[in-house]
Amino acid sequence: MNIKKVVIVGCCTGILATAIALGAGKGDRSMSYAETEQMQRTTISLDAADLQEPHILKVSTNSSSGRLSEVKIKVDGRTISTAKNSPIELNLSPMLGRGKHTIEILGNYSPGDSSVQIEFSGPGTQVSQQTSGNGAIAHTIVVDVQ
Repeated sequence: MNIKKVVIVGCCTGILATAIALGAGKGDRSMSYAETEQMQRTTISLDAADLQEPHILKVSTNSSSGRLSEVKIKVDGRTISTAKNSPIELNLSPMLGRGKHTIEILGNYSPGDSSVQIEFSGPGTQVSQQTSGNGAIAHTIVVDVQ
């Protein structure tokens, strides 16, 4: 069996935090809030011949109390699934061919302190990422099929 190269581009987690003061200069107490956005990105290299076998994307919560709400999965910008239940399992092989493909997993989960597991598996390929902490999922998988 041929083992595929899997490159995880770090769990590239970019955090953007913005604090906005409300009512400043009006003699009122200033109120502020912070927004946090996390984005994870993974890159995988596949052999085109392996696409004859299923390549499964699975999105699930890791706890019995966690649940997904309105998760959207896109391949190359086209929405292929919108789901509200966990787990979500899709065979992506029919949507992949030679070249680079971008798979986006976007949505929310609750409670915010639970976690979501994202798995991509196929012949000789197994990638798993976990997201937790803020109730939002923003994960990109780039699949380079050669």
